[in-house]
Amino acid sequence: MDNRPSLVNALGLLGFVLIILGLIAYTQISSLELLASGLLLIGAGSSLLSVSAFSLLGITAHPSKRGRIVGYTMMGALFPLLLLVTLRLLASQIPQLTTLGYVGEHQDVLIIHGTIIVAIISLILSIMGMIFNHPVKWINDQWPTPDSKILKRNSVQLYFLSHFLIYLILGISVGVIARYGTDLELVGTFQGLKLLARDSFWFFVILGDLLFVLPLGHLSDRMGRKPIVIGSIYLLALAVLGLSSIPVELLKINEWIFLLSALIIGISFAGVHVTLDSSVWYDLSPRDAMGRYLALGLISLIIGLGLGRLIGLNIEFSKFFDFNLLGYVMLFVIVLVLLPLNIVDDSYPPLQFILLLVRLKGGLLVFSHDFGKQHVEQNRLDLISGALEAIDTFMQEVLEEGYLRLVQHSTFFILNDGYKDIRVNLICNKSKKEIKDTLHLFTVAFHEKYQNELAQWTGNVNAFREAAQLVENIFGPLMVDFK
Repeated sequence: MDNRPSLVNALGLLGFVLIILGLIAYTQISSLELLASGLLLIGAGSSLLSVSAFSLLGITAHPSKRGRIVGYTMMGALFPLLLLVTLRLLASQIPQLTTLGYVGEHQDVLIIHGTIIVAIISLILSIMGMIFNHPVKWINDQWPTPDSKILKRNSVQLYFLSHFLIYLILGISVGVIARYGTDLELVGTFQGLKLLARDSFWFFVILGDLLFVLPLGHLSDRMGRKPIVIGSIYLLALAVLGLSSIPVELLKINEWIFLLSALIIGISFAGVHVTLDSSVWYDLSPRDAMGRYLALGLISLIIGLGLGRLIGLNIEFSKFFDFNLLGYVMLFVIVLVLLPLNIVDDSYPPLQFILLLVRLKGGLLVFSHDFGKQHVEQNRLDLISGALEAIDTFMQEVLEEGYLRLVQHSTFFILNDGYKDIRVNLICNKSKKEIKDTLHLFTVAFHEKYQNELAQWTGNVNAFREAAQLVENIFGPLMVDFK
């Protein structure tokens, strides 16, 4: 899909068809082969539909409005899920239906209908979100980003680890907490209705997710992604540790605490949906690799949630099940989640390159590359180069600090790197180590490629015209701004 973005709609439609076929096969429980085939089709279809649908959102949505657009889409997906859980709760009120196995017999049919409803509403809200949020056209790069350069990025590795650990926690906690409520026979009656603890738990989880996914999407577009992710982790810790520390006798008397914990976990889900599930990968992705970045997010989600659910099931059915001990284990894992998040920079606002200058010692400008839409005149570039050289000279002669390393003006930075007889300046909106390392890589590569031209340079800038391809090759994996 990254090589041919025009296929995104076709891949999404194929994924949807595979899910429907898989669900139909899954309902034929009389055949084990059909059951297994159904699960495989559902998995393959879900992967295609998820990556293509969220790629479509990321490609067309303006970077400053991606969080809220994801919020609209998730609301469309969560509403029918909440409706299904509500129907399940209501069905449990009729003893005849429960005794006859009505809920079990018709559960698969409800899943099929729910899946179709989710897809249709999500598609409608996605289109509405793109229409009302001024979509921008996505243009593929001339030099596609290699997979190796994506996987080597420090920010990608740290966010992948955080995403995996968060879903590991969610996979463990949601099942175990629901089982804990069932064992204690919590939520027996409410306003005259007989409720099941597990179904009630999931109702409030989905309700919290539904109510807060859009507001948190808006906040992520204003405050950044990291505060929302960290806040979601703290809320999850509050729900799990708070519930595990309350005495059983008190919890049986105040059953609303159990439901409140479920609601808080749902809010945590909402914060993760609009950040690590989607917008973070949008922010990090260069123009030609959005599908692969979202695929990495999906992989970390599936592995974390699957492993967490497996651990949770073993805990649920263990003879030594101790919910209080689980709270301390979860606290340890939550601390592990916060470690990579404290190291990595916020992905929002996305990285934006403005201008790249290569100059000889003495301030002579030999090459410039304008990343933006507005062309900077040559005489202004010469003035900028001279000013930077003057600052370098001041640093060396007066302060004896070598050449200028970093200057910040408002929300932008001027990075400076040197190698032998050249200096390279990069103007961008971030100054993290990943960018500095990339700048140094370009500086060395430029000098090695043009060392003969630099040694004999007479003022002909056309000798470095092909350096634009070198810029794309080295900075391309980080170029997330739109042209």
